[in-house]
Amino acid sequence: MFVSATCSYADECDALAAKIVATTGADFDRRVNQNIHFTGKTPIDAISIDCGGPGSKKSVGVFSNKTSLPQSIFIDVTGTISEVSLGISASKIKSSALKCQQLALRDKDGDAEFDERGYQMTCTVRQASRGLQRGDQGSIGFVIYKMP
Repeated sequence: MFVSATCSYADECDALAAKIVATTGADFDRRVNQNIHFTGKTPIDAISIDCGGPGSKKSVGVFSNKTSLPQSIFIDVTGTISEVSLGISASKIKSSALKCQQLALRDKDGDAEFDERGYQMTCTVRQASRGLQRGDQGSIGFVIYKMP
């Protein structure tokens, strides 16, 4: 019984990886246990999916080092990836992402958490500053955790 559950779980995680590639155009990078990593396309640099499993929640992370504030496309892609991987409405995620971003911009460290029914979002916003290397535009990242 344990073997078939493990195989079923692996198949679901592999199917999710294929769906993310098909939906976003991201390139599969590697898989480590239940974690799948992708390299993204502009404006996304990286996507990380935790398929969940014993003792862990399903989650998705979307990251970019190309912009200090997310363009609407970044928020749109975050919503799409969350809907595909977690089953949470893209419109809910987009709304939460904008709220989380605003909270992070007010935080001295650029970090924020935002709780909604059924999920939690953390976000980080690092704005470019004069002290950073030329061409650095800051970074942004969202991690969405599906709650039971």
